[in-house]
Amino acid sequence: MKIKSLLCALVILVFFACKTKEKKTDESIENTEIVIESEEVVAEEPTTVLEKVGTIKMDYGIIESLLDTSEKLQAILEEDGGETQLEGYFKNSKPVKIIRTQVSGHWVGKTSYYFMKGKLFFVFQQETSEASLRGPYTDKEVRFYVYDGELIRVLEKEKTVAEIEKMELSKVPNVDVTETWKTKTNVVSGFLKAAKESSTKLLETKKVGLDNGRWISTDDANAGIEIKDGKFSMYYKGTETGAESIFDYELTEHEGVEYLTLKNDTGEELKYSILEYSEDTFIISYLARGNTLTYTKEK
Repeated sequence: MKIKSLLCALVILVFFACKTKEKKTDESIENTEIVIESEEVVAEEPTTVLEKVGTIKMDYGIIESLLDTSEKLQAILEEDGGETQLEGYFKNSKPVKIIRTQVSGHWVGKTSYYFMKGKLFFVFQQETSEASLRGPYTDKEVRFYVYDGELIRVLEKEKTVAEIEKMELSKVPNVDVTETWKTKTNVVSGFLKAAKESSTKLLETKKVGLDNGRWISTDDANAGIEIKDGKFSMYYKGTETGAESIFDYELTEHEGVEYLTLKNDTGEELKYSILEYSEDTFIISYLARGNTLTYTKEK
């Protein structure tokens, strides 16, 4: 009987020991899972050319989506044998896209430079030429992919047609000419120089003003203002913005105080003092009533 009792007790002890071990094992797994979930995910740097090109394409999409809210500047430069048209998009006076279009005789060339965080990452060149007024006509596109200052891929496509109406490059396959371009010197530095010169010319034409953007009232989330290309608009969601709510604006300073003057096509004039203007906050005081209006930048 004693032996049976001892055996029975031993079985019970082994059973509880196994359950305890199983429970501890489960807890260890759960704790490990918690640690993994709480670990900060760090994006891996692209290593292959394909991965780097994928990153460049993503950045291209981001820049294109920002253009409507970027400050747009334009200029025309008269040059020997033709003219150069400049168009630039800026965030806080830093270029995100610069377009340089040159016209000379029977040739038009357009180069677009893309920047992310101040770094050039993509250049798109388009050329159209004609042998005579009646053709034939040639279209050419070249795409330059730049990663950390290095030219990593160049794609070209070209087509010549007798009638310009039949020009269609979308179905023409790209040809990889990377190795040919890599044998050339100063390709990227040449792009940077041209883009910088264009950017400088554009910024020289800039009038002192407010950056493009939309601002939401802190008193009424449906009310706001929009500043775009020299125009100051007051809007209310759900209602149409009439001409009387769209103003030309002028900034002045007197005795250390900045003033904002609005004028619309009906001759109405509104004057404010600027109490604060930053990337996130815009506070103005309406001088006729003395009330303060506070806005935050729309994200």
